[in-house]
Amino acid sequence: MSNHNKIRPVDKNNLSGKYKILFSTPQTKNSNIPLEFRGLQIYDNKSLAEEALRNRKKLTKILEEKRANSMKGNQRAIGNAGGDQSNLVQFSPEVQKLKNAKIKRAKELYKEGYKKNFIILDAAMNDLMRPALYNAKHQIKPVIKTNRYSNKVYEFVGPICESTDKFGSFKKFQKLKENDLIIICDVGAYGISLSSNYNLRPKPAEILIKKSKASVISKRQKLIEII
Repeated sequence: MSNHNKIRPVDKNNLSGKYKILFSTPQTKNSNIPLEFRGLQIYDNKSLAEEALRNRKKLTKILEEKRANSMKGNQRAIGNAGGDQSNLVQFSPEVQKLKNAKIKRAKELYKEGYKKNFIILDAAMNDLMRPALYNAKHQIKPVIKTNRYSNKVYEFVGPICESTDKFGSFKKFQKLKENDLIIICDVGAYGISLSSNYNLRPKPAEILIKKSKASVISKRQKLIEII
């Protein structure tokens, strides 16, 4: 008998009061099931575990219906929206050097090709449309500066796999590693207003920074809210 998708106590006598669910893992890497509904997950109480199981079942049903409708119309399914989402922040005009900037938690992934070298971010053209829409130029900076630079030309791109899903090319950029932070500067008011849920990607959060105070003016979307 399978133990998948069932609520069970973490320990035998339930001394901790915590519960666990071993979610079934999708067969394909391009699954739209978020990481929070995959594999072993631990919850502080039974109510949270029950809510998570309901959401997983609801999400699975919706995705199955979408897949069935897509096959009926002989349409290609929209790409992957699973996994960790971008940590995108839009600043207010009160900020000086970081004015109207977006910070990305850059899951830096280097791909070196024969003619081009890429740095793949967890941000995409759905978050910042201006470069794809009319080839807008934005300065890109590392949040934490070091003295380690590369002489290669790197192209900063998103994970959507569209030819226009890119933010710019830079030579002698600081060497980066996975999970480093970068800033895409001067996105302005059109940053969030032009954003979309293309490719089933939730919109990022907006944080207003005024002097030394920061406040969330728009929470980051969850995948369950847009499907």
